[in-house]
Amino acid sequence: MESFVASLKTKPAEPSLLRELSEQMLSSIPHLIERAPSNPSLLEAQNFTLEAFSKGMICGAGDGTLLFQHQRIAPSPEIALTRADLQDSAKLLKENLERVLSVAEENWTRAHPDDLHLLFGYGKQENAATLKEASKYAAADRSEREFLNFLLASFKGAYALGVAQAAVVFRG
Repeated sequence: MESFVASLKTKPAEPSLLRELSEQMLSSIPHLIERAPSNPSLLEAQNFTLEAFSKGMICGAGDGTLLFQHQRIAPSPEIALTRADLQDSAKLLKENLERVLSVAEENWTRAHPDDLHLLFGYGKQENAATLKEASKYAAADRSEREFLNFLLASFKGAYALGVAQAAVVFRG
């Protein structure tokens, strides 16, 4: 991810392409949720988590680049989950993504580069155990809804990390 964001600094992408990339990653989440097994094996739980995490990182890196390189924020589109029991989670995810960008715009654009590096390091540390956490959902006593919410939370955590990576590259 670091080399991807660094390449966006040396060869800037058009804002419309960055926005399209972010929207593609976000719009792929409903498909990921629909494909997720109700009782995942350990490997399935980890693979689905990695997929949610990587999509979140790419989405966050794109939106972070829009903010820090082009000084633009585009609102997150609605997340069209078909499951009624996850509608509140989808709405919360959208709000959280917007909150990450709001905090980044208000605070990270003026932050000292050392603080940005510390923030990014902290985010990496906090997300280092994501795969280990995913293994909990391979247990038979966990509900499908808990696993799906974990995937959404993994996307959000990775999104914040992607935005922080962009802050380090463009401001740090």
